[in-house]
Amino acid sequence: MKRLLLLPLLLAAACQAPGGKRLTVLSWNLHHGADAREVRNLEDVAAWIRALAPDAAVLQEVDRRTGRSGGEDQIGTLAAATGLSGFFGRAMDWDGGEYGEGALTALPVLDVEVHPLPHRPGSEPRAALELRLRLPGGAEVAVVGTHLDHQREPADRSLQARALAEILARPGRPPTVLAGDLNADLDAAELAPLAALAADACAASPRPTFPAEAPRVRLDHVLLIPPGAWRVLEAGPLPEAAAPSDHLPVRALLELRSSSAGGY
Repeated sequence: MKRLLLLPLLLAAACQAPGGKRLTVLSWNLHHGADAREVRNLEDVAAWIRALAPDAAVLQEVDRRTGRSGGEDQIGTLAAATGLSGFFGRAMDWDGGEYGEGALTALPVLDVEVHPLPHRPGSEPRAALELRLRLPGGAEVAVVGTHLDHQREPADRSLQARALAEILARPGRPPTVLAGDLNADLDAAELAPLAALAADACAASPRPTFPAEAPRVRLDHVLLIPPGAWRVLEAGPLPEAAAPSDHLPVRALLELRSSSAGGY
């Protein structure tokens, strides 16, 4: 944690934006609140989130009252520990509780929606959790967190990417950030519908995110929809070997362009 002590000061300075149009998004697969060795460490996760001070955090592999996690409501615990508002999006029932997506935010929440995603029989259900948020300058934006299928066979990811692209391309939507563990790099054929719709916030720094201790593949992404709505000020995975999960967190500091404040 000592390496993170300066981050709150740096981020506080970075987030002072004219007109309140900046948004800091954090995406992190929490591995059900355990590190790569299955040691439970949700307190460490909360400490990281407090230090990184995102406006919105989307979290994958979140347990809610499962036996595996000792009956803990992980989003409730993180919300209490960080002082942020917490939301859970159920993807499926699991081990006596629920498993899915989580989100934390410091911004006013206008609406919350859980989008179930398609899957083949026998595959794990997946979902996307969407928050409609109000920026300090008054603009409405959407932050969507998701976790696509993990199997080597890409059929389910293909179904899910197409379904997400259809949702996110609907007319009248506000400028949107889609973030999460897509379980593939953006050049994978099954992610083509999303890659065609969005800009890659981390294009200037497309570093691998998994496994956290020695990253080899890039699975975790922050995508911007429509591409022209956002200016990327800084984005990329945090290269901390001590990250308390099996994935690195990915952070993006974004600025909403004035012409996009009313939606698209």
